[in-house]
Amino acid sequence: MPFTISQGSGTPDHLEPGGTKQFTIDVGLTPDTVTPVDQDEWLSVTFPEGTSFPQPDGKVNYIYHSDGHLVSRPLQPEWDPGSRTLRFKDRIKLTPHEPADGFYSVDVQASKDAKPGVVHGSLAIGGTQGDLRIDILGQENLLKNGTFFKQGGVWEERQGTGLVYAKGAQAIAPWRVGQYLGSKWAPLTDEPGERVDLLQGDQFRGQWPDDVRHPFADDENVLDINGQKSCGSIEQTVTVVPGTRYELSFYTGYHPAREKTTQPTYLRAGVSTLPEGKEPPLAWDDYIQYYTGDYKAPLHKPGWRRRTLQFTVPQGVHEVIVRFANPGYSGFDAGAAAPDGSGGMLLAHAWLETVPTANR
Repeated sequence: MPFTISQGSGTPDHLEPGGTKQFTIDVGLTPDTVTPVDQDEWLSVTFPEGTSFPQPDGKVNYIYHSDGHLVSRPLQPEWDPGSRTLRFKDRIKLTPHEPADGFYSVDVQASKDAKPGVVHGSLAIGGTQGDLRIDILGQENLLKNGTFFKQGGVWEERQGTGLVYAKGAQAIAPWRVGQYLGSKWAPLTDEPGERVDLLQGDQFRGQWPDDVRHPFADDENVLDINGQKSCGSIEQTVTVVPGTRYELSFYTGYHPAREKTTQPTYLRAGVSTLPEGKEPPLAWDDYIQYYTGDYKAPLHKPGWRRRTLQFTVPQGVHEVIVRFANPGYSGFDAGAAAPDGSGGMLLAHAWLETVPTANR
C-alpha cells in the first residue's frame, strides 16, 4: 500500500523510569500516489524494551481539527504484552499530496527499572514500517546546581580572552569554594572570588556533547577550576542511602583561551564521608587533559569528555561530600601549589544518581 508512517514531533520522546506519556504517529501517502485512499486499515506499534502500553487505562486517540478546535476520537486498542505489540483499526482517509487532517496519540509507560538511553521499537501500517524511538531518562540529579547557575554578579567579556565570565558576587550555591595553598586548604567560602572562574554557557552552545541520558540545558554554565592562577576547589554535601551504589558523572574540557596549548590541564574528582584528608575517600581519580584541536585557532574547542566515578555508601553513612579540585602539576602532596596558569580544566554538567540494579 502507498502509505508512510513515522513518529511525530519530539523524536525521540523523553520518558522517565516509571513514567507515562504520549507519543504521536503521522500517517500519509507516498509522493507517487495518485488515487485517494478511503479504507479501514490496521496500525501496529511494537513497543521498545523497557516500555509497554499502560494497563488497564492506556489510550489511543486520533486527534484532528474541527471548527477551530482539537478533537480526540478514541480508538479500541488490542494489546499483546508477550510481544509488546499494540494493534488498532481506523478508517484511513487521505488525499495525494495533501497532509492528513490529524495524527494518532498513543500512551506509553516505562518500567521503573528501565535502563536509561534511547530504545527502539517500530510502527506499521499496510506493510509499511517506521521507527519508534523512546529516550529513557536517567534519574533526578542528587547534586544541586550541577549546571553551575550563577547567583548575583554580571556577565562581562574578559579583556584579551574573547570569553564572557561572571564578575562580582558569583556564588554557585550550594557549592562551597576552597583553595589548596600548598601545605593546607583555605577555609571554605560561598563566594568564588578568584579561586574558580565561572564562564557563561551561551558561548559553548553548539559544542555541548550529545548526552542522551541527561541532555544539556540551555542555561548551563561552565566552571574553570583554576580561577585566577589558583588551585581552586568546589564541594557539596549530599544526602545518600547506606549500602546503595551511586555514579558521579561530569564533563571536562580544555580551556578555550589557554595560551600554552602544549601543556595539560588537571582535575581531581572525589567522594568522601568526611572533609579531605580525614579518611580515605570512597572514590577519587585524577584527570589530565591535553589539547587535541587546531593550535592555530584563536579560541580552542574544549574537547568535552564524559567522566564517571562509582562508589558504594558504607552502612551507617547518610551524607557524602562531592569535591572537584585543581591539583595542578605538583598534586596535593607538594609543599607548594602549582596551578599552572589561569586557564585550566573546565568542568560542566555534574550529575549524581543511583546505579540501576541491572548495571551493577
